[in-house]
Amino acid sequence: MSSEGLASSSGIGSQPRQEARRTSRKASAVHLVEVGGQGGVFQHTLALAQQLAAEGISTVIHTADDCELVLDGVDFCFCFSWQRSEVFRGPRIALRYLLFTLPHLIRDTSGLVWVQGTFKSALTYIAIRILKAFNKRVFFSPHNMFSRRGSNLDFGFIWRSISAADLVVVYNGRDARKVEEHRISCLQIPLEMYTPTVNRETAEKWASRLGEDRFVVASIGQIRPDKNIGLLVESCAQAGARLVVMGPDSGGAAEVQERFPLAALDVLWLEGYHDMEDLAAVTALSDCVALSYSLSSQSAAASLAHAYGTAVIAHGTGGLDEQADAVVSTLEVSDWSSAIKALSETMPRSKRSSLNGSITPTISRLPASLRQTLERVL
Repeated sequence: MSSEGLASSSGIGSQPRQEARRTSRKASAVHLVEVGGQGGVFQHTLALAQQLAAEGISTVIHTADDCELVLDGVDFCFCFSWQRSEVFRGPRIALRYLLFTLPHLIRDTSGLVWVQGTFKSALTYIAIRILKAFNKRVFFSPHNMFSRRGSNLDFGFIWRSISAADLVVVYNGRDARKVEEHRISCLQIPLEMYTPTVNRETAEKWASRLGEDRFVVASIGQIRPDKNIGLLVESCAQAGARLVVMGPDSGGAAEVQERFPLAALDVLWLEGYHDMEDLAAVTALSDCVALSYSLSSQSAAASLAHAYGTAVIAHGTGGLDEQADAVVSTLEVSDWSSAIKALSETMPRSKRSSLNGSITPTISRLPASLRQTLERVL
């Protein structure tokens, strides 16, 4: 996606885990495998599970034992561990995945196994090949069809996984065309995200913090170098807009903080993991969400913005132009400041000024094309 990490919350009790593990043996279910347990790909998996459940399709999410959210009406199986308190975590994670999680998926699933995201690219490929060897029907959603690290090895394993799956499900037209050019079965559907209702107290708290005196531009999710946050700092300053940066640092925060005197600029810097409702509130109450990414397939932040009726301005890379209300063709400060200013002039009133109680997102139904595909599979 960049389906980048968006939020993290706690409060998962032991009883829901026990119940979810018992439900993992459902016959003819859709088994969604997303072992990350947090961030954009996981939150998409939650939304997909909700859509499937609403259609009466039995669904289980197989994920990490410390995942950020559990939802009523969705069955969970906590069959993976990130070994966070252990030494030699990397080998332990791989061994547990291969010796516990994968055999469990072979033994205890019937119907469809749908792998979400690449996890570790080599392990994802191994898992898909072994599941296929045991006659499992496997769908795969890579989310990113490139290696964020620039690794040719990762890139190769991603494409091997794409080739091995029965069906590849993607979220933008550009990725769909890439897959189809290789004569691989592909389905394109919209990228949906888990979107909570924001209660009145939380909404009013964030409306006050964001203020009504400026046009508010938000950068939501991981703070990474490829998101060019410094570009947004300069562009918003020139356009007279307030910038909100909200998300955990993934290697991009230090450079921005060293280059710019954020305390003297109109920047609300909210580095770290945030509760999903807080993140949703900032998304909903900002005037636009900005995607100044150098490289991306699609954006979870854009999908979240659309659910709350917030405009999206994006660099025209990957499939971002399909999600954007305004597209900027370059990564030049002058072009971005002009685009932000132009968008602000179309919105004479801030979104905070029209707040009236809680904030309810727009929730989409399961796409008809996916429902028809599943009817043939299950």
